[in-house]
Amino acid sequence: MTDFEWTNASGSVVTIDTPDNIEAEAKQLASRINRLFQEADNLEGPARARKRAELRSAFARLEQLEIDAARWNRFVELTVREQAMSRANEIRGLAESAGTLRLVVGLHDEFERISARDPDRLDGEPSHFQQRASQLAQTEKAKDLGPTFATAFERLQLDPLFFRPESDEGGWFEWQDGDGLLCRLASPLAIEREVDAIIAELFSMIPKLEAIMPHFQTIENLVAANDLFARLAILQVNLESFATQSTERENEEWECVRKEWMERLK
Repeated sequence: MTDFEWTNASGSVVTIDTPDNIEAEAKQLASRINRLFQEADNLEGPARARKRAELRSAFARLEQLEIDAARWNRFVELTVREQAMSRANEIRGLAESAGTLRLVVGLHDEFERISARDPDRLDGEPSHFQQRASQLAQTEKAKDLGPTFATAFERLQLDPLFFRPESDEGGWFEWQDGDGLLCRLASPLAIEREVDAIIAELFSMIPKLEAIMPHFQTIENLVAANDLFARLAILQVNLESFATQSTERENEEWECVRKEWMERLK
């Protein structure tokens, strides 16, 4: 908050980012007023009149400082309100930027849920999630979902964009989840699931961020949203690291295959 202009005791207009200078001058001025009253009590005539003139000037400055403090508070409230509205708009933007990730998570969550709770549904038609996924598929086999929900999932699993192993058994990527637990992952699905959950939580916060409510509640909501965005930033780094290390592992594996083949040719 560096756009707040304030006229200090010397008459200079300065930009401040905290109310500390206003509060400090008000405190000093209150002490000065007490001292002037004490001094005035021991004076008479012109000398006392001069002290009273100083008191009037001090009272006028103190009144201005009270106005400045109120103006600062209003400035902070408006700034926080603007930040909250900006966060709400950023959250809406996540729908587009994380659309594919959320589709991947939804695809696998749906399959796990139906397999566990409604196995008869596996013989039913492909789901809406699967139909959406097929439109983004990079392989021809994945674009043809087949007649059932089960075949659709199997074919989508053939596509690099949607393939995720059934478990993290044999995981090689070290990752610290949202609870601080260290995990070893075989795919980025656990990271993607946390991203999806955070985005869902952020979307639920939009009405609160845009609502007109007491200042302290707006601050609480904004801080909560900022914390979630900070976690998202960490998860994005985690996903990028997974992709990089995965490529490196794949290259190393192919190099081993190449060397083995060359050895066989000798």
